[in-house]
Amino acid sequence: EGGYWIAGVRYGIDLYRVGQHAQAVTLLAMGAEEGYELAQANAAYMFEHRMGYSLPDADELALRLYERAALQSVDHYFALGNLMLKMEQNGKPTTAEAGPVTGVGQAMGYLEAAAELGNVQALRKLAEMYEEGVEGVVVKNTQRALSFYKRLLSVIGGEKGSGSGSVGSSSWGSMMDITKLQWKVTSLSARTGLASVFGG
Repeated sequence: EGGYWIAGVRYGIDLYRVGQHAQAVTLLAMGAEEGYELAQANAAYMFEHRMGYSLPDADELALRLYERAALQSVDHYFALGNLMLKMEQNGKPTTAEAGPVTGVGQAMGYLEAAAELGNVQALRKLAEMYEEGVEGVVVKNTQRALSFYKRLLSVIGGEKGSGSGSVGSSSWGSMMDITKLQWKVTSLSARTGLASVFGG
């Protein structure tokens, strides 16, 4: 938290904020190598999104840094799982050697773990994946999608309730999101109910 490289990490974040991405990612990558979780996660994000660095190995660098950040904090499980899944779907293997747990399986494990921790992005992604099905990853499962949507609604509703009560654009945005999710849950609940009635 207060070691020698923390000033470099802070400066890297400042450079990122003003749009000097090449310099920012360099400083953050150096801080990441020193073991700073904040630098690892931020450098990984920049590599993944080709900010200041766009060479072919960007995803592999991002993956390695997300893995190291995730070892220090479960807050990075979603980013790690999401990138792993994207790479696997694009034909880039994320495991060093073949085994019973494939890269896709590992990716889903991280996404599921993030969802268990109440990560909104993970809950939304998994709900959408199970609602539609993703070839080679998950089969369509309306009940599972519904459970993730319900949990997402619960988490977002809890966040809304913990606010200061001021009405602004962000609270209006979350109210709209909650309304959409409530419709989604109602629609899927009705669909699964009809399916059970007709044996489908």
